[in-house]
Amino acid sequence: IPGLGLLATLVLLLLVGLVTSWIGTRALIGMWDSLLQRIPGVGLIYGSTKSLGDAFLNNKSEQPFKQVVLVQWPHPGMWRVAFITGRASSELKRTLGNDVEVVFVPHTPNPASGFVHYVPGKDLVRLDWPIEDGLKVIVSGGVVQPPSGGTTNPVIAGPPAAK
Repeated sequence: IPGLGLLATLVLLLLVGLVTSWIGTRALIGMWDSLLQRIPGVGLIYGSTKSLGDAFLNNKSEQPFKQVVLVQWPHPGMWRVAFITGRASSELKRTLGNDVEVVFVPHTPNPASGFVHYVPGKDLVRLDWPIEDGLKVIVSGGVVQPPSGGTTNPVIAGPPAAK
């Protein structure tokens, strides 16, 4: 068939180009990643940010954050948006009590950094916000708020706020 050889050559060149660029790009990204992690100071920030980003962008059904909560921090009567990341280990449950939640309190505007707290479940205010809404509040510095209309649990299961 006239022209079939030319068409096959073009398709073969296209496929070889795609495979080569894909493999070359992966190697280049891996080299860049390794280089950034070796730089003192930058490597620590880059590595932790990359880990958190990988957790968010992972397509698995398991999310890194389980629920949006309010936790009293840095002192009673002052509330901060936080995320439940899981249950405490059995050793911590024995030491701190059975109803301990692992809570991540992110910094504004960079939620990739923050503090991990072990908080009794009774001291948390559980919100019915999607995780994305909690992140929007943090990244925007509180400017963006989830729509009202029954989105939060009205029962505060903890000590009353100090006046």
